[in-house]
Amino acid sequence: MDNILDLVQTPGRYLPMEMNAVKKDLGSARVKIALCFPDAYEVGFSHLGVRILYHLINDMEGMACDRAYAPWTDMENLMRREGIPLCSHESGLPLRDFDVVGFSLTYELCYTNVLNILDLSGVPLKAADREEGDWPLVLGGGPCASNPEPVAPFFDAFLFGDGEEAVPQILETVARWKEKAGKKRDLLEELSGVEGVYIPSFFEPEYNADGTVKEIRALKKGYESVKRRIVSDLDSAYFPEKPMVPVIEPVHDRLAVEIARGCSRGCRFCHAGVVCRPVRERSPERIKEIIRNGLASTGYEECSLLSLSVGDYSCVSSLLADVIKEHFEDRVSISLPSLRVKGLSDEAIDAIESVKKTGFTLAPEAGTERLRRVINKDFTEEELIDTAERVFARGWLGMKLYFMVGLPTETDEDVDRIARLANRIASIKGVRGKPRVTLSLSGFVPKPHTPFQWEGQLDEEGIIKARDRVRDGFRGRSKKLKWHDPAMTALEGVFSRGDRRLARVLLLAHEKGRKFDGWSDGFDKEAWAEIFSEAGVDPTFYNVRERGLGEVFPWDRLDARVDKEWLLAEREKARREERTPDCAETGCVNSCGVCDHRGIRPERDNAGSTPARTLAARRGKDDTDVFFVYRLRYARRGPMRFMGQLEVIRLYSRAVRRAGIPIRYSQGFTPLPRIKFGPSPPVGVASEAEYVDLDLTRSLPEEEVKRRMGSALPEGIEVLSVESIPAKSTPITAAVTGFDYVVIIPPGVEAVFMEDDADKFMALDEAPLVQKREKGEREVDIRSRVKYINVEDQKTVKLGLKVVEGPGVKPLELIEYVFGVAGDDLKRLQVTRLDAKFMRASPIRYSGKPDRTRRGPSRGKRRTR
Repeated sequence: MDNILDLVQTPGRYLPMEMNAVKKDLGSARVKIALCFPDAYEVGFSHLGVRILYHLINDMEGMACDRAYAPWTDMENLMRREGIPLCSHESGLPLRDFDVVGFSLTYELCYTNVLNILDLSGVPLKAADREEGDWPLVLGGGPCASNPEPVAPFFDAFLFGDGEEAVPQILETVARWKEKAGKKRDLLEELSGVEGVYIPSFFEPEYNADGTVKEIRALKKGYESVKRRIVSDLDSAYFPEKPMVPVIEPVHDRLAVEIARGCSRGCRFCHAGVVCRPVRERSPERIKEIIRNGLASTGYEECSLLSLSVGDYSCVSSLLADVIKEHFEDRVSISLPSLRVKGLSDEAIDAIESVKKTGFTLAPEAGTERLRRVINKDFTEEELIDTAERVFARGWLGMKLYFMVGLPTETDEDVDRIARLANRIASIKGVRGKPRVTLSLSGFVPKPHTPFQWEGQLDEEGIIKARDRVRDGFRGRSKKLKWHDPAMTALEGVFSRGDRRLARVLLLAHEKGRKFDGWSDGFDKEAWAEIFSEAGVDPTFYNVRERGLGEVFPWDRLDARVDKEWLLAEREKARREERTPDCAETGCVNSCGVCDHRGIRPERDNAGSTPARTLAARRGKDDTDVFFVYRLRYARRGPMRFMGQLEVIRLYSRAVRRAGIPIRYSQGFTPLPRIKFGPSPPVGVASEAEYVDLDLTRSLPEEEVKRRMGSALPEGIEVLSVESIPAKSTPITAAVTGFDYVVIIPPGVEAVFMEDDADKFMALDEAPLVQKREKGEREVDIRSRVKYINVEDQKTVKLGLKVVEGPGVKPLELIEYVFGVAGDDLKRLQVTRLDAKFMRASPIRYSGKPDRTRRGPSRGKRRTR
């Protein structure tokens, strides 16, 4: 695959360059498994569940785990053209050669990507076609495993529930089966004995004349239903303490720590609130240990505490205060992505903002108190306004609000009140002026195993009508409305409560090239309409239609451990606009049936407000006016040449943390490490001459800085030298005046460098070139930016390029202009930056002591983010 990386848009997606990644000997493993996330790398890497299982499996003796992601369309086209199968991320082994290929199913619109991954891997799509032969076991898990029926014909097995204990059992079962050299049927028989494992081929649905499910027959005696797997003790459950750190930026790029699992609030629309019950918490000491080790091994500058409702964690205030206090000197910010309105304490708000304001998000979900009673949201409008006022009073400038339309019993008044409520929040004046309010709108999708699983879904036209009502009422400066595509919401609703007959729809969609349907620019409404029409399937049968109370559901053989009678009772309460209290506060009322009543939830602890307030008062204070500057020259080789400058900036920011370098920080609401980079080479260009300046709060020997940074940087980046320089030295951004490059034509590229072409170019007075950039086109005189062109031979040329004010010229732009190399041949040329030229007045080596008494000048505008 390496020979085509120069031809794709984001090569870093396909390169195993993450810090703390594991690469085991697959040949000696008892079982080798590929964990696949059916979406782009940036999305898949962010998924915490996959990362937990990845490290868990690789920590097991005899087991080896690699990852795989859906290649983007440009890479897929090249793979199909060149006949390259989809391989694992770490080892490059084709997926078809693994023992197990496991898919994380987090979103129904990723199903077409699952089929595309199997197809690219050369693995038969249908499980029935994999019964004979040495094909991998195709296993599914994740939220969609609560109703996997639309994709059931493509999978051998599913895991319903938590994976930390079940996955090792599954892999041990596979290992024993391999030793016996049994048939696939034998393996499925053994796997059916693992709690939480659902074997679709052991069940057969039968349908009524009206299309509803008549019966789901169990084909194996004693295997009539599958109970959801539950990890009862999170403290003893596996959690990685040296998680991977990506080089390119994923969707969520921070240390993620799960502090609790499950939720007892009982929101009636919430799928996770049911299939993640009961509430289980990690102890504060265990959480702090995970954070401490995770930050030390990754260098992350942000830690996200995760659960379905972080504010419900019993010791949230004291935990936040302790974590902020311990890591304040390193400017580690804490984000809480799932906050509820009611009960959000001042202490929690203070702790969130004590290092930097990472954003504030609330989810009212409905615009009126009446509808919030229907969905069992237990806060009033005044409580929401009070929370917003307290947030803005502490300096936040913006807030995100999440609402749904199409909820059961919704009226036009409920929809109109969404805009009124958002407008009321937008009118609050904070200490830093009028806030920015983003209103995010999505259509309600009924989910299996919830009290609303019987409800009909608002059709696409109805969602659009509701959206337009909100849009008409929510306009003005500092207000922004975002919405989820109603057509995508409708399709999600089809597969959310679908049955096995939808497999033929998915197969037809795959044959017609559907993929990345969860992306707005990949989704095609008209194409899906044609697919349903050709398949003879009415999508409204699955999404818009209200279910009868006695109807058999496709997922009825999957036991979420929540009583169906309780779900029905909750549905009736919704229609009476009656709330059900949180059982964590009142005890088990109207029992859902999942709890074992053995200390599921500890008592609340509201301690810890003073440290948070003290730290908040210190926010933005720089450590000292005395600082020491070190200039590093480093090389970027191999796959690292594909990293953009933003990725390199992020990499260095984390490397100084891992190395324990006493970096200096900026002031303000968002403290940044004082790291300044010299001009970067274009993506794809290797370099032996890149420079970065580090401001430190105390002096260190140059060799120690080199050693520490060298140990903290990934393979492909080498620190070549370190010089201490005066604080008042010319900033690196201005000190460099030019670079020397060498360009080599590799074997297989039919091009030559002619000396006459170089001489003709150098004789020109000017050479105008129209450069195409993301922001448009511009004309540049590239002759004024070239110092020399030396043709060494017909396959090698050296270039001297100047660093001037205004647009520069890329080496390949110059090669194309002078020598006429173009297209894929141009992209395959090997370019390396050899050396840098500096201003004479700017010291490259300084033998004296740094200035310890005066602050240096501004280092320019380039900063880490």
